[in-house]
Amino acid sequence: MILWFLPATAWGAYISALGSTGMMMQPTSSYFHLVYGGVVETGIDSQKLVMRLGYLERPAFKVAGFSDQEFASYGLIGTTAYSGRRTALLALVGWGEASGIVERDPAPSSIGGRRRYSLPGPAVNVTYRIEWKGLVVALAHQIIVGFGDVNQTNAFVVWPFSFVLIDLGWKF
Repeated sequence: MILWFLPATAWGAYISALGSTGMMMQPTSSYFHLVYGGVVETGIDSQKLVMRLGYLERPAFKVAGFSDQEFASYGLIGTTAYSGRRTALLALVGWGEASGIVERDPAPSSIGGRRRYSLPGPAVNVTYRIEWKGLVVALAHQIIVGFGDVNQTNAFVVWPFSFVLIDLGWKF
């Protein structure tokens, strides 16, 4: 974020604000859900250095006596693996966290009523982006591998979170 405050003529810095939507998958449980959120990206215009902060959430739903909702946040740093005239392939690594709430109604004593979980862990992202006159469209694949423990197991949560995302926004 510091680069945003530097004069663009001196460093060639940029900042992008992007809306994000796509699909969250948990391969071990074979389910797929819509997610939406936002991304703030900053870096050097050559994209040799890129930093990205993001937040995603899955809408809450209720089925078969369970209700739950999931969230993800992440911070990534990376570089350009390929650069064309208006396109770039970015490779980023960092740290993320998937968290959520699982609730059962009525709550049997063996499960409890409401469980919160948090699964922090490493995150990787590959993004293909196209820019045209400041407009940014990107297709991304991201994985957050959360470190689970007995609390997550009791909340019926699995640990790799995979996202396929479409980002749309503006580069300043």
